[in-house]
Amino acid sequence: MQKLVLWLAIWCCLHGQSYAQNTTQNEPITVFLDCNTCDSDYFRTEVPFVQYVIDRSAADLHVLFTSAQTGSGGQSWNIDFIGQKRMNGRKNGLRFNTESTATKDEIRQAQVRYLKVGLLPYILETSTFDHVTIGYSATQNTTEVPIEKPDKWNKWTFSLTGGGSLNAQSIYSDRTIMVSANADRTTDRWKTGAGVYFRKQVNKVTINNTPRTYTQESQNVYGRAVYSLAPLWSLKLYSGFTRSTYENYDAQFSVSPSIEYSIFPYSESTKRSLKFQVGPEFAATQYLQKTVFGKLQENTWGQVSKLIMQWQQPWGNINGSITASNLLNDPKKNRFSVGGNVEWRVVKGLNLVMGGYASRIRDQINLVPEVGEDEILLRNKLLATNFEYQTFVQIRYTFGSLKNNIVNTRFDESGFFIYGF
Repeated sequence: MQKLVLWLAIWCCLHGQSYAQNTTQNEPITVFLDCNTCDSDYFRTEVPFVQYVIDRSAADLHVLFTSAQTGSGGQSWNIDFIGQKRMNGRKNGLRFNTESTATKDEIRQAQVRYLKVGLLPYILETSTFDHVTIGYSATQNTTEVPIEKPDKWNKWTFSLTGGGSLNAQSIYSDRTIMVSANADRTTDRWKTGAGVYFRKQVNKVTINNTPRTYTQESQNVYGRAVYSLAPLWSLKLYSGFTRSTYENYDAQFSVSPSIEYSIFPYSESTKRSLKFQVGPEFAATQYLQKTVFGKLQENTWGQVSKLIMQWQQPWGNINGSITASNLLNDPKKNRFSVGGNVEWRVVKGLNLVMGGYASRIRDQINLVPEVGEDEILLRNKLLATNFEYQTFVQIRYTFGSLKNNIVNTRFDESGFFIYGF
């Protein structure tokens, strides 16, 4: 009798385990899509054979998209497939590039294509795979070995931008135009670039039936070269010319060499980065008006030190920087700034987003002695201050149905937006 009970217990356990495995295999895998720039509705429509969930801890698979800009202005994408729950311990990754000329639709098509490829090893163990069809589209003679065509641009990329905006009311109008041009070249050893920028803003306001016009204009020309000195070391030389009515610069020429050390390999920059930068800075300045120190022109030497951190992980992301600068001939004229943002998935469904920046300012040597009330209200001139800060915090808690693949865009109001310069 005892043997019979024992055999029945063993049979029930094995049968129950087999039934549980079959039940699990019949269920589609649950996926948490972690991509701030992805079109989630498009993903749900084009990849319907998985179950999307809104909480990371409820997913069998955490799919994390990260990207970095390429030398041609496109994007280099990484997709990390991180197994959890019934896929625990299984981790894979894919990498692909999109061109700078790619439209949003072309980018999301590429994202979906590589997502499907990355999901295949995981759905092999489920009944979902029985309904998957694998296709191949040949665009050339497959017997030929692809030959990379010569790059007639020699890795140089160019961009031209121009635009304007107009905002008008009965007693106020604001007109802005902006033009810029950039040229960049990126290789494994060198990163070089140059550019020009012009912006003009004209404000017209009527006070007591008296029209007044205020103009703000800025111009900038720059050149830079970055050299890969060693696996974790880099050198940079930057030079620029600036003219700004807002900052009281009639003409400023600056040169700033600097060195950078990266704690982590540059190849990991889409996931984690911690870099130190330090270097001197020389500036020869001609002012539009005499400054509060009675100077119309001066030459200054200074130094700038930076700590820059970026961290993107399954639990969230952190971006931050600390900058310290001062004049070498007068260290009391200095500036210290700290800023960043954090997005942290605290617990199931609970996200904390916070960020901002703060600066202690002691280096405003370009201030004009007097600023009119109208210019203060219009922020047409740089104003004296000992500090500057901005901060925000947001707590988001999501609960309810975790699994819902339905896409319904009826009465979605995308509205419109205005470009600013």
